[in-house]
Amino acid sequence: MKPNLFYHVTESSSVPSILKEGLQPRLGPRSDVMEDAPAIFCFTSHEAMEDGVANWMTEEFDEEACLSLLVIDVTGLDYEIRNGVDWEACFTVPIPPDRITVQELP
Repeated sequence: MKPNLFYHVTESSSVPSILKEGLQPRLGPRSDVMEDAPAIFCFTSHEAMEDGVANWMTEEFDEEACLSLLVIDVTGLDYEIRNGVDWEACFTVPIPPDRITVQELP
């Protein structure tokens, strides 16, 4: 059975735009070295998100950045698990704002 909720960490300053326009596939500052096409990356479990935030992800942001956790209902959405990395899902199409809620980071 596929999980229904995925998790995306972003700068809090981006949240108003995301809640209006949804998440859009992009080549951003944290993906341009490893990716060659616009995409949205999400953690496939709450545990994977906590592990990422605790161990490496916050190093990818400026020290002063406030971060928000987006919880995404992925029911019926198409995504890809790449290179056998089961903790990360890749979306190549936008995720609509009605699928996204905001929570505080643990």
